Amino acid sequence: MHALHIHKADVVDSVGATPTLSQLGWDEYPGLGVVFSDSAYQRPLKGWTADQLDLWLVIVPKLRKQHKLVVPPNRWIVEHTFAWLMKC
Repeated sequence: MHALHIHKADVVDSVGATPTLSQLGWDEYPGLGVVFSDSAYQRPLKGWTADQLDLWLVIVPKLRKQHKLVVPPNRWIVEHTFAWLMKC
């Protein structure tokens, strides 16, 4: 685990993510330029990551007419990124 921040349940995901992302040692990953996320983290996190962390937040949208759990096409990129960050 690289960072942990606990907040109340009524805090929106995109707002609650900023303290956690702030704690990470981004200087350890100088080549990192893109972060993938689901639609819960669109605003205001998208602008915040660009301004504060100099990272491009890419939102992976739900598939059209999705009503059940479906693995998004770019999910392997997210999993690969976590494996890389954790040096697995």
